[in-house]
This record gives sequence, C-alpha cells and structure tokens, in this order.
Amino acid sequence: MERRQFFYLAGLGSTTILAGNLLAACSKAEDEDTNTGTPGGNKLILDLTDPAYSGLKTVGNSLIKNNILIIHTVNDTYQALSKICTHQGCTVGFNGTEIVCPCHGSKFTTAGAVIQGPATLALTKYKTELAGEILTVMV
Repeated sequence: MERRQFFYLAGLGSTTILAGNLLAACSKAEDEDTNTGTPGGNKLILDLTDPAYSGLKTVGNSLIKNNILIIHTVNDTYQALSKICTHQGCTVGFNGTEIVCPCHGSKFTTAGAVIQGPATLALTKYKTELAGEILTVMV
C-alpha cells in the first residue's frame, strides 16, 4: 500500500468512527427524555418508587442528582437548587435544616437564600412538579 492510500483510508476510517459517535450521541439525547433520573431536554425526572430516589418521600431528606440538590421540605413540596455555592463554586450540602457550604461556611435557606456569607448571591433555584410518584425538576 502506498503512503497516500494509507492516509486516505486512515482518514476515511476516522470519519466513519466520528460519524458513528455523533449518531450515537444524538440518539442518546432522545432516549434521556424517558430515562428516570437523567435530564431529558430541560427536565430531570425522578420516579420516587425507585429505591435510588425513594428516600425523597420522607420530609427532611435530600439528594444530589446531576448537580442539583433536591430537598423534600414539607408534605408534597420539594426544593431543587444548584449544588454549587455562589461564593467560590464548592459543593453545598443539606444538614436537615439549612444548606451549608463546607469550604467557607456560607449558609442558605432551603429556598436558596443566603443566611450567612461570604456568599452574597442565592443558589440557583429550579421549579419542581410532583405528579403521583414522579418528581420533575425543570432544569
């Protein structure tokens, strides 16, 4: 095989692999709409009957999924907030009453408002909808 033929075939093979990966990525995005616990378009859908998410049925429990902190605050009411502290980007956590940033001590309400700095901006808040046992977070 000549050098020019080799590079032509190598380039064609790379193009085929790249096209295959692009098609796979496109089809995966379509599947995510119905895939529990993964973002679909602009939604995160959690089936609360799934053992991975069933803890959210209890008031006061929380979980982090896809960079979103989800808290069951009162009966049938959920808050969904960015898990990223607005001060310097650390991951916040929920201690049962408030959201705390372990890096510099910022504290937030379950609605995302700043209680204590150094953060000065509220956490990003996402709308939630509960329909039966399906919790949807609009991302």
